[in-house]
Amino acid sequence: CSIHLGSETWDAEKGLNELHAVKQRHTNRHPFSKTPIAKPQNWPTLPVATGATMLWLDENSKKCEVAEMVKLASAMRFQNKEVHEWLAASLRFEAIDVARGDGLDVATFHLPPGGKHLLKLISSWSRMRKLNCLGMYHLLANMEAQPIKAAPAIVAIVTDQAAGSGFNAGRLMQQVWLALNQAGLAVQPYYVVSDQLQRLKHGQQHPAHLAQAQQLQLMGTRVLGLKEGQSLAMLLRIGSPTVDPVRSRRLPLDQIAHTPKA
Repeated sequence: CSIHLGSETWDAEKGLNELHAVKQRHTNRHPFSKTPIAKPQNWPTLPVATGATMLWLDENSKKCEVAEMVKLASAMRFQNKEVHEWLAASLRFEAIDVARGDGLDVATFHLPPGGKHLLKLISSWSRMRKLNCLGMYHLLANMEAQPIKAAPAIVAIVTDQAAGSGFNAGRLMQQVWLALNQAGLAVQPYYVVSDQLQRLKHGQQHPAHLAQAQQLQLMGTRVLGLKEGQSLAMLLRIGSPTVDPVRSRRLPLDQIAHTPKA
C-alpha cells in the first residue's frame, strides 16, 4: 500500500524492504578476496543529493596513494592523546560490555594472535606514549593502511560547501553501502583521513601535527581531484568477503531517537 504525505508518496512495502536492508548492513574488517569487482547494477544514481558525490577508485596507483593518505592520518591519530583516549574508551573486550550494544566489539576486528592483548596494552595512553618513542605509531599506521592498498576498490564520499551537504553525504553513503552489501560485497569505512582534515579545517589540529595535516590536505586534493570547497567525508574499502564477520550490535532505536509525543 501507499500513503500520501503532502506532495510525496511513501510506499510501505518499499519502506519495509529498505528497513530490512539497513538492518542487514554491516562492516567487514577482515581481508577481502583479491578478485577485481565492478560497480553493482543497483548503484545509486549520481548525484543523489545536493552537495554530495562519490568517486570509484580501482586503479592500483590510485589505491596506493590513498593508502599513503591513510597511513599519514593514522600516524597522526596514534600520537594524539585526545583521539587515542576517545577510541580506547569505545573498545569493548568483555561479553558483559559487548552486550550493552554500544562501542566497538573487538571480536569484529581482524586481529592476529595476541592482538586482543596488544589492544588492551595500548589502550592506556601512558603506555602508548612510551611505545610511540619506539615507533609504535609507525607500525600501527602501516597495519591500518595495508588493507586499503590491497582492496579491489575504494569509494570516496565527497562533499562541498552547500547547506546540508554533510547530511546528504551521509544519505549517499547509506545508499552506496546498502547497494554494495546487497550485491554481496564487503564494506569497511575509514574515517581517519576525514577526521584529521576536519580538525585542520576547524582549528582543532594539534600544533605538533599541523604541517602533516596540511600535507594530508594537499595529498587529498591531488589524489582525489577535489575542487575548491570540496572535502572528503568518508572512504569505503570494498571487496568480495572471505569470511562472514561478527556483526556489531546496535542500540534499540528508542535509545538513540526521540519521538515527540502526540
